[in-house]
Amino acid sequence: MEKVGINIEKMQEMINTPLVPPPDWIRKWQTEAEHLLYLAHTAKEAGDLERLKEVDGEAERIVASRKSKTES
Repeated sequence: MEKVGINIEKMQEMINTPLVPPPDWIRKWQTEAEHLLYLAHTAKEAGDLERLKEVDGEAERIVASRKSKTES
């Protein structure tokens, strides 16, 4: 069985993990991540598994984006 939401969980952890000092791009990243988190909660409450999968895919993209920016 496919587990949905792993990337959403990773993204939420990143939202709650501050970067010191905060880079210039973090505010935009944070806004997008919080929007995706809202969409995930909405999809979960509606029982919309397909939408939840889409949001998880988007979460995977921005998790990778933050990792690449912080590791370089």
